[in-house]
Amino acid sequence: MAEAGVSRGAMYHHFRDKNDLFREVFVQLEEEVCVEMTARIDAEDNVIAGLQRGIGWFLDMCERPDMRRIGLLDAPAVLGWAQWRRIETEYALGVLTERLRAAEREGASLPGPVEVVGSMLFAAVIDAALTITDADDPDATRARVEPTLYLLSARVLGIDPASIGEP
Repeated sequence: MAEAGVSRGAMYHHFRDKNDLFREVFVQLEEEVCVEMTARIDAEDNVIAGLQRGIGWFLDMCERPDMRRIGLLDAPAVLGWAQWRRIETEYALGVLTERLRAAEREGASLPGPVEVVGSMLFAAVIDAALTITDADDPDATRARVEPTLYLLSARVLGIDPASIGEP
């Protein structure tokens, strides 16, 4: 707190406790990631291509120290799985679900309801990020994990991965 130039009293004026402060830091991180991901996906020629390329972009973001530590490791532990999931549903999973709806409008053939597909795809992407983060050799692990995740998502979207290009 001293480094930030804030007294303990001032901090507790704005936050009930350390968990409340941590929650706010995590929410801000999620907002930043969602803004960046949305801009990148929306800059693509179509939503389907953006979603496919978004996998690599998200994995890139998960390599950032703040995202790795706060978003992947600490948030579920500090906030608890239920609260972490509510925040993810509002932000990252929310972006994915919105874009999956748009992909359906563009012709993607999803294997089930958007909310279920989004939840399952999101779980796969988060697990991939955790697998890479926990690995002794993250680069080698990513080289194995990312292509599989890319093909899985192409199948979920009902597209030929060759039509989009390499991840």
